[in-house]
Amino acid sequence: MSRTSEVAAPATIDLLIATDGARDADGAVRVGRALALRDGAVAELVSVVEPFPLHAGAEGVPLPDVHQLTTLMAESRAAALLEQRDRTHPGIHDWPFEIDVGPRAEMIAANAERKGASLILMGLGEHGVTARLAQRETALQVMRTASVPVLALPRHAWGVPHSAVAAIDFTASSERAAAAALDLLGGEGTLFVAHVVPRTMIPHAEPSSWEDENTAGILKRLQ
Repeated sequence: MSRTSEVAAPATIDLLIATDGARDADGAVRVGRALALRDGAVAELVSVVEPFPLHAGAEGVPLPDVHQLTTLMAESRAAALLEQRDRTHPGIHDWPFEIDVGPRAEMIAANAERKGASLILMGLGEHGVTARLAQRETALQVMRTASVPVLALPRHAWGVPHSAVAAIDFTASSERAAAAALDLLGGEGTLFVAHVVPRTMIPHAEPSSWEDENTAGILKRLQ
């Protein structure tokens, strides 16, 4: 199921902004559109409505009514996306978006891969430790599922990033993350490369001399 406003959504995109229309996703919408404007890229808003679970033979809502409820949820989501437009970018009328129905994280990742997106932007919901442990936080699920970088942003984020920190453990994946952060800066700003070494106690050794030697080796590898 898809829904567009004013104009049809493009078939191929550079940035995928995943939003449910809530305020937690406002930062992702603002930053995504700012990046698209800076780089001359195309950004598409995508929202996923999860259908009601159906249980064969179970008593409850009849099947046709369940589909009707899903349709109503999609219409409500479309209204929320238009409210988000007025909240984050007042005065803009060109606001294409797509609404899909299915499992949220899987649909977002599949949408980005199908349309060739280079980056997924999402809101970083304030779900707390309990939700993180239960793996219910959508951003974390998308990060584990997607084949492209995911940028999770707080609701107050705005504009383009001017600095980034890349945590390096000298694996290929951490180097790819650093390259993605560098691309995100768009040739401007500062990229900080960081590596953390856990403190190790060596019996009968001078901690300071061992740490100095270890740090020197790491700085060489970082260079």
